[in-house]
Amino acid sequence: MGQLPLIGYAHPLSRKGDPETSKKAGRETGKELPKLHAEILLALRGYFAMNTQPPTSRELGKYMNREAWRRMGELEKRGLVVRGPARRCKVSGKSAATWRLPQVSAKGVKDGR
Repeated sequence: MGQLPLIGYAHPLSRKGDPETSKKAGRETGKELPKLHAEILLALRGYFAMNTQPPTSRELGKYMNREAWRRMGELEKRGLVVRGPARRCKVSGKSAATWRLPQVSAKGVKDGR
């Protein structure tokens, strides 16, 4: 399998009007975000090795022993994960989207962006 991409980020993780504590948290998170995204992608790959159905973000977070749900939208916007059909989450008990990696062929990504 190929290497997972580390992603560069140009957008701020806080807004102008946010309190200083939020700005500080955004700066700290920004330093770790590419690594966290790579960890999520690797965990998603590993999850499928042991399970037949795609995970919800909370199930993936439980598998990783780390929060994943806040990052899935960011990965989806970059075409690195694909949102699947909703089903009942085994962690929250609520209906939630499932997630998977894009289908890749020899010619490139089939269903990513």
